Amino acid sequence: MKKTVLIAAAALLTAAPIYSAQAEHHEAPAAEAVAAEVKEASLADGTKVVIKGEEVFVVGADGKETPAPDGDHALSDGTTLKTMGGKVAK
Repeated sequence: MKKTVLIAAAALLTAAPIYSAQAEHHEAPAAEAVAAEVKEASLADGTKVVIKGEEVFVVGADGKETPAPDGDHALSDGTTLKTMGGKVAK
């Protein structure tokens, strides 16, 4: 529920212009100021992964996140996630 609220809030922030008494035009918020969408998934073997924007992390048993290794990773839903340098490869 909290993730849904944060994602919805981020979506509203990107859609709303910033108004300033000193500015003569509307500015969109900087991309880095808006939180990246966070998705949680599991690999076919049960390993948890977190996808933050384009970055992909493997979650260890201790909860520590480490960048995903390069390669193709089978997710529990049957899809495949390809990573390169800890990011989603296109």
